Amino acid sequence: MNKFITTTIVAATALTSTIAAAHDAPQTFTRDGQTYVYTSSTDKTKQVIDGYNQGDGSRFHLVVRDGVVSGMSNGREISFRVSEASSARPIETAAR
Repeated sequence: MNKFITTTIVAATALTSTIAAAHDAPQTFTRDGQTYVYTSSTDKTKQVIDGYNQGDGSRFHLVVRDGVVSGMSNGREISFRVSEASSARPIETAAR
C-alpha cells in the first residue's frame, strides 16, 4: 500500500480520537519524519478532516462516519474501517 495512504489510515485513527479539541483550528502530526497539517469539523453525523503533507504538498480529505473513513488521499480514493487501523503504531500529534 502507498506509504502516504498508510500514513493517512494511521493518522485518521489517531485524529478521530483527538478531533473534539481540534475544531477548525489547524493542527499538526508527524509520522516517519513527515509533518502533516490538518483541520477538522464535526457535525451530528460525521467528522471531516482536511490536510496536507508539509514536505510535498500531498493532500487528504477524509470523512469519518459510522466507524468508516472514506475520502481522498494524495489523489486516490480510500475507504476503510477505523478499527482496521487501530493496531498501527501511534503518531506524534501537537497543536499548531
